[in-house]
Amino acid sequence: MWFTEVLVALMLMGLLWTGVLAFGRSALGLVRVYEARREAIRTNILALDMFAREWRLAGYSATAERMGGILAPTGQSVEFRADFDGDGTTSGFHERIAYYWDAPRQAVMRSTQDASPQPWLQKVPEGGFVLTYLDDTGQSLPPENTAPELIAGVRLSIQTRWEEPLPQPVVSSRFLAIVVVGRRNR
Repeated sequence: MWFTEVLVALMLMGLLWTGVLAFGRSALGLVRVYEARREAIRTNILALDMFAREWRLAGYSATAERMGGILAPTGQSVEFRADFDGDGTTSGFHERIAYYWDAPRQAVMRSTQDASPQPWLQKVPEGGFVLTYLDDTGQSLPPENTAPELIAGVRLSIQTRWEEPLPQPVVSSRFLAIVVVGRRNR
């Protein structure tokens, strides 16, 4: 009888540990999903902050010269320029910045001056990087062929995909972030 009781106790202990491990594994999976989601949100918020800061500085001149800070604005690309070092040109490093959506990479690319473009945001679907230019009254301007001097602000919509790190099934979710920024140096 003693041997049977030990076997039953071991079996019950094994079942208990199986339940504890299954619970721990599911809790860890939820933590990984939560972290992936938070990482996607943080990345988008940092990207919006960076874009807003650079947008506000577009057209800045250390010598107070008037310059057009926005070049070639379209619905999915824009180029800024500013004279930070005060030499009267925008040829210095980080004085010309361009953003555009790259379809094959499914990414928004950022380039400075003559440097090669680098992925700024990845996993951006088609239509996930939209620039809407605004006039002085806050009304939308047409995205193509907009005169840069008419642009008083921009509404940037970024939509990225993030995948939940679970083994089965892989779920892809989207995160949308929008910022409206006015131009300071016109």
